[in-house]
Amino acid sequence: MLSRINCVRQNGSVSGLGNLKVGRLLSLLPSVRLSHYPQVQHRRLFMNTLTGQPLHVTIQDLRPILIAYTSCELQQATGSYNEQIRGGFQRIKDWAQQNGYDLSKLKLIGVPRTYDTQLVGYECALELPEVISQLTPDVQTKQLPGGRYAVLSLEKDSSIIGEAIGRFFAEYVPQHQLVIDTQRSSYEVYYERTMDFCVPLE
Repeated sequence: MLSRINCVRQNGSVSGLGNLKVGRLLSLLPSVRLSHYPQVQHRRLFMNTLTGQPLHVTIQDLRPILIAYTSCELQQATGSYNEQIRGGFQRIKDWAQQNGYDLSKLKLIGVPRTYDTQLVGYECALELPEVISQLTPDVQTKQLPGGRYAVLSLEKDSSIIGEAIGRFFAEYVPQHQLVIDTQRSSYEVYYERTMDFCVPLE
């Protein structure tokens, strides 16, 4: 199914449901070279071998992350949503460069907003090293909470991302008796060839 994304400033709740699956979106996001990797405490490494390739999941204590972001709200309509998402990331990168930031030192982050497994919004973001005031109507800041997360590490291969994320929720979470913290958002961190899908845990 095709959906159109209208990129607007986030103003509260999203009305209407999109028909985009999270895994499908993640397989289409852009590649960038990022040199800064989060300083985290690795507690344990699991590999799920029930079906297909192993899932590479670590339970990590992540620090809070301050981000600048532009928000996209998704609607049921006809159009090319992957182009709009790429455009959102390009706008936030252009904003960062205009304000003197070195993109090679900033993490590229995506924050999906979902309802009943459907993607209804997406925030295209960059990590900020400090609190800033140079904002625009389309660029805002907020802090992603730190704490305990399950981090699914993946190759950015469109043929495996959707399946791997689906298996994580359907197999890995119940198998390891994980409890997802619904008060915090999941988010993705993108690197040149890989990505981390970070899911908050209670």
